[in-house]
Amino acid sequence: LLISTHIVRPIQELKKGAETIGAGNLNYRISIQTGDEIEDLASKFNKMASKLKLFYIGLEENVKEKGWKIEHQSKELFILYSIAVILNKSLTLKELLNEVLHKMLEVMEADAGIIWTSNDLTGRLTITASRLQPLPPDAMKTLVELIHHLSQEIVRSGKLWDSENIAVDARLEKFGPAETHFMSLVGIP
Repeated sequence: LLISTHIVRPIQELKKGAETIGAGNLNYRISIQTGDEIEDLASKFNKMASKLKLFYIGLEENVKEKGWKIEHQSKELFILYSIAVILNKSLTLKELLNEVLHKMLEVMEADAGIIWTSNDLTGRLTITASRLQPLPPDAMKTLVELIHHLSQEIVRSGKLWDSENIAVDARLEKFGPAETHFMSLVGIP
């Protein structure tokens, strides 16, 4: 009876742990100290639960990333559709760019934006459409410097340029930790 109790209790604990972990509680750990194969089995079971938890966390992150990509692509498609609708209107170039900027800011949930166009003869960039929040002069100066830098990068690379937090973006270190009154920038070729 004593020997069977010594074997039955750890097996019951192992069974309880298997049921608990199987039900989704990947934080549960089996605690058996028998000094034999049952303790070794419980230890291996705990390692398996730890690996399952890490795998599950990785899977969740992967699903979040895929969801973000789908949401991002959906927004891009909506922007393209909205711009196509605007292009079908009879508008001057300035009116067209103002409507495109307004729609892009709406879809991107942005507070401000500028459309720059390049003069083919001089190569100079000119603000063609804008919607800006009032900024103090020093913040406006920083914004103009950043936009000038950004436009050069976009013209050079021909690729989208974005930063979710310009305060920690290594590409903008040369601008220093100035108080800019804005956080993110996107440049679209």
